[in-house]
Amino acid sequence: MRLTTVLLPLVLLSSAPAVTVLAASLPYTEPETLTTLSASTINYFDTLIDELGPGSTIDSALPKYANLMKAIKFGTYLSPSERSRAQSAAPISPLADEPRHSVTQHNRYCETSDGSPYLANVADLMHRAKTTWADKKCDQSNKFKSRCSLLGRHGEAEFSICGDVSSWTVKCDKLLRMWTDLIKRCPKRHGVTGFDVVGGYWTFTYRYGPHPDATLDLRVLIH
Repeated sequence: MRLTTVLLPLVLLSSAPAVTVLAASLPYTEPETLTTLSASTINYFDTLIDELGPGSTIDSALPKYANLMKAIKFGTYLSPSERSRAQSAAPISPLADEPRHSVTQHNRYCETSDGSPYLANVADLMHRAKTTWADKKCDQSNKFKSRCSLLGRHGEAEFSICGDVSSWTVKCDKLLRMWTDLIKRCPKRHGVTGFDVVGGYWTFTYRYGPHPDATLDLRVLIH
């Protein structure tokens, strides 16, 4: 019998860090090569979005939400509200936003210090707010103490709203430009780590109807 030597390819071990796979997680393709999310993955992400709605104290930087946040950041996942808008061909009625909701911005206060959240985490929270809060309400519901309500958290970054109390009134999409402005105008370099940090707030009046008293005095914060 003639023996034939077979050379097997070497398997090189990657030096990349190990990835922890959670039992609740579903298979997910890296955004750079992703073309279509499976229906099961979309459904799973939808349930996570419900958990992270405005007012949730859950930290979206937890490993459970890593794939969701990655998909939001790279635009490979659309929230249910985004999908509804994309699929709707009907023109928006000018009366659809009645009573008219509007924001009158007053003053920006940059209060960035070494204790402020890192800009990278604030940016991730901003991605989440822009893509998943558009059709949600961002009311200040805390009647006591600080009169402030936490709206969202990612790592050490938090978005909050303070001031007059309301219920199912303040539209989140009306607040996005103020957080965006703080992110643009208020960053500073951390004195020790060298990474950018950001913090501050905007004061504003929110009008939610034609009556003169249909206003709220509020401020939105990054802290």
